[in-house]
Amino acid sequence: MHSRRPHPWSLCTAFCLALASQSHAEVFHVKPTDDLAKIAGNAKPGDEIELAAGVYGATTLTSVRGEAGKPITIRGPKGPQFAEFDAKDGPYALRLNQCTFVTVENLIAWDAKDAALDVLTLGPKAEQIQLRNIGFGFRNTARDSIGIRVSGVRGLTIDKCRVNGVGGCGVYLEQVEQAIVSALDCHPRTRMQQQTGIVVGGPSKDVIITRCVFRYGIKSTLSIGVRYDTAETEEAIPLVERCAVTEVRADASQCFLELGSVIGLSVKHCSALDIQGEIFSITSPPPGRPGIEGEIDHILVTWTPGFLKRFASVDGSAKTEKLSLGANLFFSSELPEAAKILGSIPGTPTSPQIMNVDPKIDARGIASDPAARGFGITDPGPVKPA
Repeated sequence: MHSRRPHPWSLCTAFCLALASQSHAEVFHVKPTDDLAKIAGNAKPGDEIELAAGVYGATTLTSVRGEAGKPITIRGPKGPQFAEFDAKDGPYALRLNQCTFVTVENLIAWDAKDAALDVLTLGPKAEQIQLRNIGFGFRNTARDSIGIRVSGVRGLTIDKCRVNGVGGCGVYLEQVEQAIVSALDCHPRTRMQQQTGIVVGGPSKDVIITRCVFRYGIKSTLSIGVRYDTAETEEAIPLVERCAVTEVRADASQCFLELGSVIGLSVKHCSALDIQGEIFSITSPPPGRPGIEGEIDHILVTWTPGFLKRFASVDGSAKTEKLSLGANLFFSSELPEAAKILGSIPGTPTSPQIMNVDPKIDARGIASDPAARGFGITDPGPVKPA
């Protein structure tokens, strides 16, 4: 029996077709004086837009649409010079409006009064927005300014971003699904206190927050299932469904965790160091919404004597019977007097809490005492910014 070998012309044809398919992806080199919005609007799936170093004005990119496996990438240089989007105290520095399958990386955004990077989708959720290695600076901080705000996205990645000097919120998420925020470094760097580190508003589902650092002076580190649009409260579903928080470090915050309506909550291996007020704040869910369902386990909490005012504030109608506290470690040099302050959230199933072990926190924020190992972060997360 003879095998049939492909004809040389057929091999040539296949090779040419492969080259032709690759040639559809183009690389556009853009300068600050070019019309970035027009170039991005004409980009095809798989195209890349390389931004030259320099200062760009506030820019809106509308209906930039890649495809699965062929995102449109907008990329600045990695330094020492950067592509900078300066809002000049306008509402935003860079806005993605109705965009899908888009990657943005290696940028700096400055001085927005609203959200420095605003990702907005009306109607069906956008797919696969990736934001990587983006710095946000606020020289003239407004009280409600936000680093990154994302609304209406399925498949969101925020990775290795830094937010400095924000007055309102580092990252604000609403109506997102399958979202991950990793290696966020958030530092107020301003006399005005930052209000919140990360907000996960409703309705959202399948959100992961991991290896993030919140440095010095943020009022509330994490807010989950607390904020929502009143128009979204008609259905009797949780504001946030399935949210996992791990390896998060918060320094000197007034409250580590605000919780409202969230089921499938998992908070593990986090460190709330030098707490300035309370550890938890539990708010009442909207009418008809469930309260909290999940577990808080192996967190490490320390505070300076006299600074921890209470274990948790709980609204009268808050529902906490399905929230459990696993084994956690609480330490201050004012122990055992602190045992009078510490307690459990009313109605919450509670494992034995540890209150008599000095964790001996090292420079990375990791407990070095053998009896405290396994509590708090085990990975120090992103390095401190220069």
